[in-house]
Formats: sequence, structure tokens, C-alpha cells
Amino acid sequence: MGCFAFSCFFSFVAFAQNPLAGRWVGKITQTGADKVASAYYFEFTLLPTSALQTWTGSTYSHLHKADGKYLLKSSLQAAWKAEENKLYFQETTLIAYENTILKKADFCVKNGVLELITHDQTHTLTGEWTGKENKTQNPCTGGKIMLTKVLPDTTAAVQFAEEKPSTLQNRTIKKGKTITVKHTRLKIDFFDDAEEDGDVVSVNFNGKWLFRSHKLRNNAKTVYLNLDPNNPYNFIATFAHNLGNIPPNTTALLIDDGKRKQKIVLKSDEQESDVLYFEYENQ
Repeated sequence: MGCFAFSCFFSFVAFAQNPLAGRWVGKITQTGADKVASAYYFEFTLLPTSALQTWTGSTYSHLHKADGKYLLKSSLQAAWKAEENKLYFQETTLIAYENTILKKADFCVKNGVLELITHDQTHTLTGEWTGKENKTQNPCTGGKIMLTKVLPDTTAAVQFAEEKPSTLQNRTIKKGKTITVKHTRLKIDFFDDAEEDGDVVSVNFNGKWLFRSHKLRNNAKTVYLNLDPNNPYNFIATFAHNLGNIPPNTTALLIDDGKRKQKIVLKSDEQESDVLYFEYENQ
């Protein structure tokens, strides 16, 4: 059985100290016949270590199709060679794997070399990858990686379509859920519903940020909101900064309108943001 190319590559470093620092997104391709598609979503981040020019982190990649999905997250080790302007990486330990498209398919443990190119303040990492199947250790067919550094977003957080939010920080907003509330004044607890797995999230209310880059815990973060009774689409949307150790990024909300409490879980990833709409039921 052939295997798939997928990874999420993550880099954390002081922005001013190294151009590798920050989040990178793009795609990974794979040649050969035994594959689900020729290109997949791919991103990474890197963590600096105490050793000079040595990095650690994790890789993540996924594909959604009508007949299922593929998700792979692994840890990695990497080395930066300044004289070559290239990053050498190797995936190491598996963190998460799900394949409902071809359940018996193996996956590739990848390695590769990526060249850093900077042009007009745009940073890209491009190169080729190869690897071995996880179980059989047979060679993978390999392919290319193309990534662009994500700069801090200075544009409006939310874009609207026919009064409803359509994108959040350039990510598509899902169809979402709707609940009915009895009052416009709400108390909302945000928390990690199950095991704390490192989910980091930003939460947007009606186009404005309630909080940014918050690490969810079992102990709730409490926010009080006032709905606009004249707005037919009062909403809360979640923006995932990572997937935690157990993808996807999940945010549990306990909404108290003074009459009853309702629990909702929003699920977001690096491509889509989840949303909750509030329908005010005037008594």
C-alpha cells in the first residue's frame, strides 16, 4: 500500500532574530500512483533549542474529501544552515494520525531540504521532500513543499456576506450553530471540555476580539456580553492558533442567559473557523 504526504511544520523564534520565526502555510505535493491527491494542505512552525541553529517542533497536514479525511501530525527536528540559506528537517515522533479515506494505508515519515527566499518582505520556504513508510520502511515517492510565512494580520478581522460573517482572518467560517437565549445579557465560560491538550484560541464577538491567543484550560475564562437586539446575527467565532495534541482545536462554551445554561463546543482548524449564532427570544 502506498503512503501519503502530509505534515504540519511549526516554527517559534523571536521574530527579530531569525526570519524562520513565525507560522508558515502552504501545500505539499506527492508524485506516484498510490496517493489520495497530488497536493495537500501543509503548514509548520519551529521551536528554537539551546543548541545554535537547531530547531524542534511539529508537522501537520490534512485533506478533506467527500468520502473521508486524512490528518497527520508529527514532531520534528531541524537544522538551519546559514551558509546555504536552507533548512534541513526530519519528522520524528507521531502525534496524531487519522485516515478515513483509505483506512489501511500507511503514511510517510518525511525529511527534506527547504530554501528560504525573501522578496519584498515576503518570505517563502520551498524545496523537495522524501521519506519512508512508517510500517514497512519502504521509500515514499516524495514531492515538493511550498510555504509562505504568515505575517501579522492588520486587516479587518471579519468579512461579511449578506450580514453574516463569511471569513475570520481570511479563514472560511463554517455554517455553525444557533441557540436561542432569553436575555441579551449573557455570561459565557470558555474552557477545554475534556483533556487539556494545549489548544490556543482567539475569540471574536460581532467583529471584535474578545481575547487573543488564549490557552484553553479546564478552568474557565469568563466573559460577559451584551447582545444587540437589532442585530439578527449576533455571533461568536473561534480562531485556532494550533490544533493542540488532539486535533481539531475545540472550545467549549457554557452560556448562561439568567434563565438557563447551554453548553456548546466549537471546532476550528487552520482552514476553517467555527461560529455560534445567538437568537434573542423576546419574552
